[in-house]
Amino acid sequence: MILSQYAPESFLPTAAKKYAFVFENVGPESIEVWEADVAGIRSLIPASGYNIRLQPDLLPLYRGGVIEFTRAHLAGTVGITVERNTRITQLLDFTQAEDFPARMIEFALDKATIICQELVLRKCTAVTSTPLTQTITFQPYGYFPAAAITAALAKITLILKEIDESAGDCRATPEGT
Repeated sequence: MILSQYAPESFLPTAAKKYAFVFENVGPESIEVWEADVAGIRSLIPASGYNIRLQPDLLPLYRGGVIEFTRAHLAGTVGITVERNTRITQLLDFTQAEDFPARMIEFALDKATIICQELVLRKCTAVTSTPLTQTITFQPYGYFPAAAITAALAKITLILKEIDESAGDCRATPEGT
């Protein structure tokens, strides 16, 4: 369940070099840490430059965590930003006559919602009238009614269309840079 809107979190550097963030994420591989200097030039910090402790929610989804630098901040650092950059993948696959586990379907919908939130931030003029949240929850050992899955997919499709039709790229960068 994704109840909050997403925004990267910014911090002033501290001697403790620990920074707590609260946004939902799908794991450490989806987190990016940046340092910025007084001119606003941002440097992506490799994962080897910090430790990350995530707050488990309904795994494999996490609700926030703490970044702790394992090295000194870059000279001239005036700001730290922790943000998401979730890979756009879909690894859920079912075969005919197989059960549809509710927890996996919920995670797939949560991940799609998280990616929608990130895309909106990467587009300069995106306008969405549809809230970027997902409120379907699973019942342990339960199933999703087909209508709930259909409604969730229709909402995600609507959001993606709104982003596509109303937005221009403003911060797009090649994968891995």
